[in-house]
Amino acid sequence: MVDLSIVIINKNYKDYLKYCIKSCLNQKTKFKYEILFSDDGSTDGSIEYIKSLKNNKIKCLISNNKGIEIVSNKALKKARGKFIVRVDSDDSLKENFVEIMLTKIKKTNYSFIYSNYHLIDKKGKLIKNVKLPQFDENEIFSRGDFLASGTVFLKKHLKKLNFYNEKYKNSGLENYELVLKLLLINKKGKHINKNLFYYRKHKKNYSIKKRKRIVKYGNLLFNKLKIGKYTFNKYHPLA
Repeated sequence: MVDLSIVIINKNYKDYLKYCIKSCLNQKTKFKYEILFSDDGSTDGSIEYIKSLKNNKIKCLISNNKGIEIVSNKALKKARGKFIVRVDSDDSLKENFVEIMLTKIKKTNYSFIYSNYHLIDKKGKLIKNVKLPQFDENEIFSRGDFLASGTVFLKKHLKKLNFYNEKYKNSGLENYELVLKLLLINKKGKHINKNLFYYRKHKKNYSIKKRKRIVKYGNLLFNKLKIGKYTFNKYHPLA
């Protein structure tokens, strides 16, 4: 039985990938976990790098410009873990991430749990420590986004929603949409007051490059879900 599936999503982030992979492989935990690397047609040597590791713990899935939603779902559907965490390949986990998060969520009925994090720059230098508030539905509805990296989900609840919405390619809000839909079917989350992963901020971040597109989709999403107006609060990842 696999306790946790770590799903690494990548497209042309080879410069950061080795840090991400190392952090996932070096978890100090009693829990059994697997790593699924899902690539969306990288041309920078990322795939070759993964294959060169020859590590049986990593399962490699290759797509070709399908978009983050389809590429993520490809791995999520193959994941054997009772729980799932997605890690974008420019981010990384602290060595106690799996142990703390699995210990917490296994004792609860929550659909997802999330923690504080370290915001770092492209070179890995600490920008600031980000402390998120305790779980509050109203706060999340007003946040404007919800980081994909570091959120541990109960797989069966994601399956109930058919995982990520694939109708809009590279929406930039795929994880936020998933969290909102969980809240709308009365599923709950839990905040862990510890900094357990590193979120890297750099000029290649999709959320920076495509901000106008993301806001447009946010407005469409909130209108479709009939949950008011799409807004940002101070806990937005890029606030």
